[in-house]
Amino acid sequence: QQSLSTRLRPRQPRRERMKFKFCGGADAPDWLLAEMSTISKLSSIRVKLLVGQLVQRAINGGIDYSKLQKLATGTIGEGDVQAAVAALHFVLMGAAKHDVEDSVLAKEVEQLGVPKEHSDAVCKPYAKDKEALRAALLHGTLSVDKLKTLGWDVHVVDSGSGGGAAAGAVAGAELLVSLYMETERQGKVAFDCSEEKFRVLLFELKGARDNLHT
Repeated sequence: QQSLSTRLRPRQPRRERMKFKFCGGADAPDWLLAEMSTISKLSSIRVKLLVGQLVQRAINGGIDYSKLQKLATGTIGEGDVQAAVAALHFVLMGAAKHDVEDSVLAKEVEQLGVPKEHSDAVCKPYAKDKEALRAALLHGTLSVDKLKTLGWDVHVVDSGSGGGAAAGAVAGAELLVSLYMETERQGKVAFDCSEEKFRVLLFELKGARDNLHT
């Protein structure tokens, strides 16, 4: 049986999730928060060197993972190095994508749970090459091939005759939807699908359209 003092103990208020500009104004993912303790085990100098390597990777392409491993040797394990690199990469790319000022990013990284010297170590390389980093991200953004034509046809096929075209709608006949398009770079693309698969495709496309407008 609980004592009176235990029963009357006030509940601790639930901690509200903070919003971060480098996350586009959303909550920081739980996995990122979990990796902050790993990053805190590294010295601020090693964090700065890791971030510098990641920034150069984004700008110039390619990265020497063996060098990153050496930067953390004797402090954290190989798996932890990979996790720390993933967390730092997420922060840097999010900050560049959303054009976060380095002073704001420093505060937000510190709010994630790392010491101030670690947040400064993240932001100094970021501030130095921010514009080059943003330019690299813009250059690597997926470009959409210009659409020239788009069309569709519906055919009636006899499911009992191996897919041959039927003279008309008969018992056992199925609808076959043909979709085709032509783009400037890729040229003509066409494919056929059953009525059921077309309905699934249409449902998924409508969902994607709705997500773009929310």
